[in-house]
Amino acid sequence: MTQQPTLKFQKDADLAILTFNQPKAHNAVDTETATAALAAVRELQNDAEVRVVIITGAGKAFISGADIAEMRTKTPTQARVYSELGHTLVRAIGQLDRPVIAAINGFCFGGGMEIALVADIRIASERAHLSLPETILGVTPGWGALPRVTHLSGMLVTKELVFTGDKIDARRALELGLINRVNQTRRADAAHAGHGGQDPTAEPIRDGASQRGHRRQHRSSTAGCLCYGNGSLRCLL
Repeated sequence: MTQQPTLKFQKDADLAILTFNQPKAHNAVDTETATAALAAVRELQNDAEVRVVIITGAGKAFISGADIAEMRTKTPTQARVYSELGHTLVRAIGQLDRPVIAAINGFCFGGGMEIALVADIRIASERAHLSLPETILGVTPGWGALPRVTHLSGMLVTKELVFTGDKIDARRALELGLINRVNQTRRADAAHAGHGGQDPTAEPIRDGASQRGHRRQHRSSTAGCLCYGNGSLRCLL
């Protein structure tokens, strides 16, 4: 039996789809997957044909975060290297000069939530749940979640998510401004997301000068606060 890749990278005309593909592990991100995703994102940065990028997950999960089973086998030095790899991946997604859509089709935890937060548009199915559960394990979100949640929803929401590690459903995430919309049909697949979560017969979202300018402006406005994403939780106290 041929082993399936842990990351599927598909291109359909001017649309690129990155699918995290470990459904039995709820699409947990191990070193192999993070490395493949980073390579795909860097390839997209140099691909003039692709105008929209969609990130999603196979099965019932979007991305459930870091692969805890793999993390348990790492030395402190190896764990730091992995954390820096994840941070580099999220930063690379944020530096793409075209719209990025997160099709949140299920569990969106930890590093998965951090990947979703860097997207320009987040469309969630009704079964989606978001969380930063790593804080329960005594681990600080290290891929930029703290400043991004604060930027979107304020410090009070950041404290609630970080201090409790609670899961919030898609409706609550919409109320908090963490996502753009909830798909009432329980779908948040790549094909639907390519149309901005609207009528699939409508013209898909496509890049232009305004989108590129907005992404550059947003990166400059948040870059200064990203420095504490890898630090301690003292900034929230």
